[in-house]
Amino acid sequence: MLLSVFAAAALCVAAVAVIFYANGLRYMKSDGGVKFFGSWDSRSRSIESGRLWAAGDAADVSAHRHFIVGARDADAKAALPGHELFLEGGNFSPGRAEGILQSVNSAIPASYTDYFPMNNFLFNRRDDRILPLFGEAEVIIKDREAAGNHIRGGEFYASDGTSGGWVKWVLSPKSASPSSHRDFEVVQEGSRSRSFKGSIFGFLEKERVFFASLEFRDGEFINLYAAPEGMYRISYEKGPKTGDLYFGPLDGGFLIDGFGLCVKRSGAMYIGGFSAGEMTGEGEFLFSSGDIYKGAIKDGLRHGEGAVIWHDGASYTGGFYENMRSGFGRDVFADGSVYEGGYENDVKSGRGKFVWASGDVYEGEFRNDLYSGRGRYAWASGDFYEGEFRHNTLHGWGTYYWASGRKYTGWFSHGRLVLEKPDDVE
Repeated sequence: MLLSVFAAAALCVAAVAVIFYANGLRYMKSDGGVKFFGSWDSRSRSIESGRLWAAGDAADVSAHRHFIVGARDADAKAALPGHELFLEGGNFSPGRAEGILQSVNSAIPASYTDYFPMNNFLFNRRDDRILPLFGEAEVIIKDREAAGNHIRGGEFYASDGTSGGWVKWVLSPKSASPSSHRDFEVVQEGSRSRSFKGSIFGFLEKERVFFASLEFRDGEFINLYAAPEGMYRISYEKGPKTGDLYFGPLDGGFLIDGFGLCVKRSGAMYIGGFSAGEMTGEGEFLFSSGDIYKGAIKDGLRHGEGAVIWHDGASYTGGFYENMRSGFGRDVFADGSVYEGGYENDVKSGRGKFVWASGDVYEGEFRNDLYSGRGRYAWASGDFYEGEFRHNTLHGWGTYYWASGRKYTGWFSHGRLVLEKPDDVE
């Protein structure tokens, strides 16, 4: 009896497995412990959509087919590249993610990009003339419809199935006053007999659409630019990354690897390299405060050569070690003061030069962010001192020169002239 129960259970498991496989469903676990369950394309051996989870994290994953850009009106739309972006010698030519995004940004006139952080439309959050849209096309369109902003028309450029060939399709209204995406059909331009049997969303999913532009009732446009094959959209719903959204290729262990984008729950955004799921390589950060960073990244930290521009206008260019300034760097402060020299553990250390906005200048040794050791301090008045410093003051043996030509050589203690050597000076 017990043996029969086990046999029946085994048959049920086998039947479920057959059904899963017949419907393209797979369960997989990588060597690194990341698990996947969902739709699998056996021909390309790649994920279509499903669920990823590991070590407390859980996320929805799906193939990312298009980068979506919103344009407020016809003038803004005219500033964006069209389907020609994907044509080479008149033939359709797919591109790499960073190349596509860079090409879009390069085509936008300076009259727009000058207002974007780092002159990159992907970082734009405030200027609504041209905005990156990180939602899925279906959600973006339905949200506008829910607000009464319905589709007015649109065009699609898709591969014709041959190497480099393409076909233009257009939205054709089914009624005199369309009020929903359902009131349109997708037909091949110049041949109404050739139409797609299904919705706009079905067309975007099933056809290889490399460019599309949709117009809405309020005059807004959204353009869709084909993402390269192998790009995924990962939305975290559980764990430390809850609310974060990633776009990028996956390695064999289901981790983002290569060029990608990350939109953090905090509002911060990263564009650049990934390795084994971590932000690593060259990249650009825009933080919710308005601060920006561009340079080397390792495991999500500033590491190597890079530059920070703070929202108050201050900046730093130089070396970093695990998010801290390290090595040689140049700091420009909000008031115009400038420091050039060494850093260690995020503070000024070693040889350096500090020029204050007032005109004062110190050049010499720094320790723990203070001028300490041998150095020279020149005041804007013309006076200057050469000698020993400690904790930002004249301390030890040195010479003070007045602008009048007088000078004094001797001992100093905490900024004052003294006759004897201070006790704490070796």
